[in-house]
Amino acid sequence: MGRCSRGGRGTKSVIPEADQGTERGRERGMGVVLSAHREETFHAETDKEELSLQLHKARRRFQEGEEACTKYMFKVLSRKGIPLDKEE
Repeated sequence: MGRCSRGGRGTKSVIPEADQGTERGRERGMGVVLSAHREETFHAETDKEELSLQLHKARRRFQEGEEACTKYMFKVLSRKGIPLDKEE
């Protein structure tokens, strides 16, 4: 998680200031933010479609022999294509 958030755009507005100084702090800060929104539904839009997403959190051993870790995932609940604008 920390590697994903390192130097990313917008992290300063999302991660609490006290957690911004180190990779471990950014990882912890991002976890705090995402955990606060667990199971919430989000709506997003790309150039081609509108999406309804739900944030999920899991803490377990994802591979045999590894330590347990926390991962977050957005599950797609629905998607709808956006029609192309007709040229005039």
